[in-house]
Amino acid sequence: MKLEGRVAIVTGAASGMGRATAQLFADEGARVVVADLHAAAAEETVKQIESALPGSATAVTADVRRAADCQRMIDTALERFGRLDVLININCICPGAVLTPLLGEAINIDDPAQIAAIGRGSALGRVGQPDEVARVSLFLCCDDASYMTGATLSVDGGPPGASRLGG
Repeated sequence: MKLEGRVAIVTGAASGMGRATAQLFADEGARVVVADLHAAAAEETVKQIESALPGSATAVTADVRRAADCQRMIDTALERFGRLDVLININCICPGAVLTPLLGEAINIDDPAQIAAIGRGSALGRVGQPDEVARVSLFLCCDDASYMTGATLSVDGGPPGASRLGG
């Protein structure tokens, strides 16, 4: 397990990439503070995590634009789990079109033709999945990336018109 014994705060964890990241981190051994503006959806993420991993997650309703809310996230991690090792708000990861509720605000994600049209805008010819972005977050937060600092990673399926080697 890549995050065994670590404690992480994942913001935006009520849905989409944040939810996938919180779940993956818990699966990899972390205890997770699920932070989001949407309390009920954050609690749902905690329920999903704790159904398989009891005691490994807690929710905090927070707005990262407010210093007091950020402090409350940290305080919750320290009070509930005794430490804080990782804070994820995916600012260093630049996702392309990913099948999330946010994409659903722009297009009808139940329409395969619309999804396919968006996907054609990447070299891989498809939209991304939340867990694909979550795995990049995991990489950045585990010892595998111990010598990386200040990197910006595009997780976008590649630029349009680029070819995929071997594919």
